[in-house]
Amino acid sequence: MRVEIKPLPPLDKVVREGAYEIPDGLSIRQILEALGIPDREIREMRVLLNGSIADMECKPEDGCTVVIIPTLAGG
Repeated sequence: MRVEIKPLPPLDKVVREGAYEIPDGLSIRQILEALGIPDREIREMRVLLNGSIADMECKPEDGCTVVIIPTLAGG
């Protein structure tokens, strides 16, 4: 299955934007883990699946777009 991954900065320095071939049935969380994003960061981020906020346990289908939105901190 093919999924388009679009990481927003600063994650774009860790994960490259593009189409990825992934096994069927993986959740968004499992995909992010496979891309090398640490669990502590995954717990804090949000994702869009085809433009809508998605749960990390959601399983994308072939041709979906996943936008990774990192948590921002400031003071």
